[in-house]
Amino acid sequence: HFPCELISISFLLYSIISSHLSSFKIAQQEKLVMAIFSLLVTLQFTAEEHKQEFFKIVKPLADYIQSSEPETLAFEVILNDKDPLQVMLLERYQDKENAFLKIHKTSKAFLEYRPKLQAIQDAGHVTISGN
Repeated sequence: HFPCELISISFLLYSIISSHLSSFKIAQQEKLVMAIFSLLVTLQFTAEEHKQEFFKIVKPLADYIQSSEPETLAFEVILNDKDPLQVMLLERYQDKENAFLKIHKTSKAFLEYRPKLQAIQDAGHVTISGN
């Protein structure tokens, strides 16, 4: 048999430790949420053929991200059901400095993709907005 006071003290210590661990977990989760960097980019194409061209150039990038960028939390191509020439890109990264700027934007796949998209944009076949 344990004295009642010892059980009470043990329970109190357990409660304090649990409370601090919960606070620590919440603080860590809040820190992670605050570090996440997101982009929502809208692409408005002038014709279906240019949208299809975009799909061809974005697929290798998306495949690369899925296989080689665990720091990229999401890279989604979203179609607009009301405007068939509008596409949105939803991008989420663990953080801006490392996951987005150092890893994603310097990857071979991104460096191959971006000039191709820029060429479609320079030709006037797509307008890009958002951030």
